[in-house]
Amino acid sequence: MVERQDLGFGVYEFHDNYIISEIGEGVSFGIDEISVVIDLVKQRYSGDFGYISNRKKDYSVNPIIWPFSAQLANLKVYAIVVSARSSLDALKLEMAFLEESGFPEGTKLQIFTEIEEAEAWVRATLEL
Repeated sequence: MVERQDLGFGVYEFHDNYIISEIGEGVSFGIDEISVVIDLVKQRYSGDFGYISNRKKDYSVNPIIWPFSAQLANLKVYAIVVSARSSLDALKLEMAFLEESGFPEGTKLQIFTEIEEAEAWVRATLEL
């Protein structure tokens, strides 16, 4: 069963073992937002899970949030879906911070242009 929740700064779909996020247009995603997401993840997922960031809209990510992801040791798969050129350019900059951030060790990361491909990869990778 999929639970869809609007958190004000974005909409989250909670699947059995993965999340799909769609952050809202113009949102500045920072410490307050990541703290809410981490709390929800800890409530819902005790085992391994995946995260799909479906970047349909333009928003900014404060790179200071990435070390907070280290709190999620059970995050095993992270997929990012981008379709716009501007999103891809911003993602390249963000990835430079991600590599130095203490992102959960062993987490597999992949970039996609289609949400269906990302979901299939997350489900298959979590099953391995």
